[in-house]
Amino acid sequence: MDDQMAMKLGSRGDRADQLLKDELYQECFDAVEDNLRKRWEATSYKDNDERENIWRMLKALGMVKTQLQSVAQTGQVARQFLVRKASRAIGLNSQNDLPT
Repeated sequence: MDDQMAMKLGSRGDRADQLLKDELYQECFDAVEDNLRKRWEATSYKDNDERENIWRMLKALGMVKTQLQSVAQTGQVARQFLVRKASRAIGLNSQNDLPT
């Protein structure tokens, strides 16, 4: 990984982390998830198609959150890469010398 890619991944990770921690995002995500669960619970036992459709929407919603978490984690790894590289460049070789 080169520095430019690490900076890009770090920046994307920061944005993803901010979204995940954003109160409005969390509120909206939770509201959509809650609405889908209520719709799922309210379906008739005969309405398999509707239940499966709602289940797919719940899974897709979860995939969005998982993707954001993955981008945030990749950003953390990229930032650690840059810190280690900079530390080596200035002569901080010991793990104890690295900032956290």
